[in-house]
Parts: sequence; C-alpha cells; structure tokens
Amino acid sequence: MWLFFQRHYPVSSVIFCVLDPQDRKWITDGPSSRVFGFVARKQGSTTDNVCHLFAEHDPEQPACAIVNFVSKIMICSPRKI
Repeated sequence: MWLFFQRHYPVSSVIFCVLDPQDRKWITDGPSSRVFGFVARKQGSTTDNVCHLFAEHDPEQPACAIVNFVSKIMICSPRKI
C-alpha cells in the first residue's frame, strides 16, 4: 500500500532545492530512483525550517527536471525575508 500526502508550499517559503550531491539512489524492486529534496520555512515560524526528501517516481518527470523547475520558479519570484 502506498500513501501519498500532497502539500503546497508558497514559493517564498522554499529556501533551497537540489539533487542529492552524492548521487544516492532510492533502491526498490524496480529501477533505482535519484534522490532530491528541498528546504522550506516551517509554516508559522520565522526561524525554523523543514527538509523534505523525495525520489523519482515517474520517468516522464525525472528529478533533475523537478529541481530545475523549482529553481527557475524561485529565481523568478520575489522573496519575502
């Protein structure tokens, strides 16, 4: 059984998004998947952060494409500090 929880983060809360710099993989019975993650400001806090790690699931949406998309959105969006 797979559980998936979807949560939306305002762009202004995302601080960092990157592929695993050590190129680690999530290994299951099928093909291995690249690991990536992002750091976001914890909701309701001005000092705490949360880190989320993910692994590729859909070959049509590889980890590098997701990280590139998030990074471009971050660059083009005004930041609240």
